[in-house]
Amino acid sequence: MGRRFVVRVILFVLLVVLGACRQGAEPAQPSDQTAPIQTNQTAYTLEVSEPYAQFSMTATYINRTKTPIYVETCGPSYPFNFSFEKFSGKRWETTQESATPGCASALFPHEVRPGEQFTQTFENLVFDLVPNLKGTHRIVWGNVKATPGESSPLLPKAARVSNAFVLEAP
Repeated sequence: MGRRFVVRVILFVLLVVLGACRQGAEPAQPSDQTAPIQTNQTAYTLEVSEPYAQFSMTATYINRTKTPIYVETCGPSYPFNFSFEKFSGKRWETTQESATPGCASALFPHEVRPGEQFTQTFENLVFDLVPNLKGTHRIVWGNVKATPGESSPLLPKAARVSNAFVLEAP
């Protein structure tokens, strides 16, 4: 065997081993394209006005399943609820629950067929300026279901999370 062949085999084995070590690692990196919800940016700068911080984002749900899913909102373009989670170094922890209020009337179901997308823009999301708001976050939509209706169960959490993104202060 030639020297070049041996070097190539060693490099290939190293790449396979390093790739296997990375599988399942948390948090999902900001460039993670496998999350069902994708944000329009991987980093957002918070606008701070004590005692609050705010920013805007667009998030797109991509239906990679073989069946329709339903995103239920309070109206044609208003989100029902979602929460924020921050990566603590070991696990994801909820930092803000139900960032939008519940609906005053019946839910409006948006059917998202296989391969289609549903995009939601969240303008001026406001947070209490809690310590350590900066860091790696993700959003979890609380209104994604296999069938529409109040009594229908939510899809598993893994089917309702976004890619990771970073919140930064100016």
